[in-house]
Amino acid sequence: MMQSIRKEFKHSYTFQELVALAKIGSYFTSIVDVNDASFLAPKSMIQALQKYCERTNQEKPETECEILACVYQSLAKSYADTVNEIEAVTGKSYSRIHIIGGGSQDAYLNKLTVEYTGKDVYAGPTEATALGNILVQMLKTKELNDLTEARSIIKKSFNIKNEE
Repeated sequence: MMQSIRKEFKHSYTFQELVALAKIGSYFTSIVDVNDASFLAPKSMIQALQKYCERTNQEKPETECEILACVYQSLAKSYADTVNEIEAVTGKSYSRIHIIGGGSQDAYLNKLTVEYTGKDVYAGPTEATALGNILVQMLKTKELNDLTEARSIIKKSFNIKNEE
């Protein structure tokens, strides 16, 4: 969603500028279901957001700040909903969330995720796919004993931030 919206803006904002605009628009409270089919491949993500808000009787985001705030808050709410679903299915309660891969670099989204979930959020490592592949190979060749040891190596080797 963010990449599509970023392409639609007339100005090519840096990632930091997008975050700053989203923070300015934090007063905006409309939330969309980011998993709704209308967001899969729309011609205009901005129009899809606006139409969704109209369809659900919410205020329509008009400014760049409102559009970005809507997406950020909607993503964080989606994470919270997913955590709740996982807890309901497993019958377990989790105190923390680990965000890995490129998305772990978005400190603002991680902060919102803390707010929406009430959980501790740990971010990193960013190269999770490559590291996972290496660890699986090391487990297969018995260079590592088990998943606990593999996780310990990651924790010792990379900066994993506790978001607040």
